[in-house]
Amino acid sequence: MAQALTRAKEVAIRKTIGSGKGRLLLQFTGETFLVLLFSFVVAIIICLMLKSAINDQFDLLVHMDFNSFKIISYIALLFMLLLVGAGLYPALYLSSFKSVRALKAKRISQGNSIYLRKALIISQFGLSIFLICVAMFSFYQVKFMANSDRGFDDEGILVMNANSGIRNNFNVFKNNLLSNSDIMSISGASGQPGGFHDSYLLEFEPGEEPLRVYTVFSDHHYTQTFDIEITAGRGFDSDRRLDSASMLVNEKVLQVTG
Repeated sequence: MAQALTRAKEVAIRKTIGSGKGRLLLQFTGETFLVLLFSFVVAIIICLMLKSAINDQFDLLVHMDFNSFKIISYIALLFMLLLVGAGLYPALYLSSFKSVRALKAKRISQGNSIYLRKALIISQFGLSIFLICVAMFSFYQVKFMANSDRGFDDEGILVMNANSGIRNNFNVFKNNLLSNSDIMSISGASGQPGGFHDSYLLEFEPGEEPLRVYTVFSDHHYTQTFDIEITAGRGFDSDRRLDSASMLVNEKVLQVTG
């Protein structure tokens, strides 16, 4: 848009030789449409080319289904918003110039217009720098997560969401799966390590500020299934009925509470 504001003399010359406002609108909007279309195609091709490398590098499962109506709708909506903001509005602004004034003026940016152009240019560069920083931060964060010791073993672990039928008959479901010799352990829980969990406020001493902790409700085989090391105390024991009211805490909680 900022670049479009420098084309006033071109608009004035085209108006002088007979181009109408509608033709100018079509020209500028069409130019923006072609640039956006090329950019979107190149971006999609780059994403498809880098998808396998990203999945292998960070042990992810990124899937892009361009046959999905939802994804196509999001892409189309983003395309239309960019087309209106970068094409239609500048086209309306430029086509409204008076030919004689634009040809005589050394520059069209008078008054507040020059501040608008400067603000747009600064915003474009600022947004680009911000996105580059976000990409770099995400790269190093995911790399750190992939290479750091997270305190549990996620190799060969399959996590699945259980419907009400499985939850109500979990022991039957579990025993049927354990009849397969390739399956070593099964656990039922409200979440896996490193996932999104509910949070609660725990008050260890009366009058002290409560500590917000994130919790996982699980059965007795949770630590065994994820190979979580117990540094002190013991894990859950299915033979101890009172363990259903017990909890395990991580080292961070012990450090905070002293």
